[in-house]
Amino acid sequence: MALFGAPSKQTVAGYEIGSVIGIGTYGEVRLAKQLATGQRVAIKIVDLSRFDSDANTVMLKEVRLMCVSVAWNRPALHFIF
Repeated sequence: MALFGAPSKQTVAGYEIGSVIGIGTYGEVRLAKQLATGQRVAIKIVDLSRFDSDANTVMLKEVRLMCVSVAWNRPALHFIF
């Protein structure tokens, strides 16, 4: 339980999820820490239930492409959960 109204931190798939650092059309971005290495990362959380199945399919294809592509101007995609 959080003390004095501070948000409690949730752990998901080896990451400690922290505060919201951005909000967009498709979801929010949160600061997180990889528990194994201590590396700070940003995690984008998308609520797929807000979209129809066609949009879900397109989004998941885009994410899979991000997993295999590397670009100097795009942050690395480490994990999908």
